Amino acid sequence: MAKQTVAVGKRYGRLMILSLGNQQNGYIDRAICECGTVKEVRRSDLQSGRTSSCGCLRRESATKVGAATRTHGQSWNPLYHLWHTMVARCHNPTHAAYRYYGARGVKVCDRWRESFEAFAADMGARPVGLELDRIDPEGDYRPGNVRWLNRRMQKMNRAKRSDHYEPRPIEWNGQTYAISDLAAIAGLSYSAMYGRLMKGMPVHVAISMPLRGTKAA
Repeated sequence: MAKQTVAVGKRYGRLMILSLGNQQNGYIDRAICECGTVKEVRRSDLQSGRTSSCGCLRRESATKVGAATRTHGQSWNPLYHLWHTMVARCHNPTHAAYRYYGARGVKVCDRWRESFEAFAADMGARPVGLELDRIDPEGDYRPGNVRWLNRRMQKMNRAKRSDHYEPRPIEWNGQTYAISDLAAIAGLSYSAMYGRLMKGMPVHVAISMPLRGTKAA
């Protein structure tokens, strides 16, 4: 059977290739495991299937799931899945979203790509209801270009926008909101909230003032 071609971003079991070795180092490739461990592995072992994880698969077979989780110290973290997906869509050509990220030249910086711990340390805990967003939508995932943002504002920050559409972010209580977010908070239609804000009404008044003909709770 012909050997599989090894490429950056390709997966072998739980391992995803980060960088390729060469003849000088004996074709020792660098890979990251699903548990977050970065491992150097011989290419022939990947191709033959002899190595398919950092060793965690073997440990899980020999221990209970809870003990294995404590050994890794990663799989319990709510940020872990977010980080793993971020790396995969930028560096794994088989990922469903690769064409929107890696194929367009978007990468994850080396610091984050090779270390979940570094990513978690830089970004901190994920605030409830917020998504990972790139400030420059054409830039890479790296410190200084990534922030936490609510889903609607994240969509407004994406590259493709109609030439005649201008998003209107609104600052309130130290957070940035879309008009539709504020409308939902106030229980109003988009047009009602838009009309109030475009008349210069302060946000806290626009949200708290009842519609004409109704009584405040």
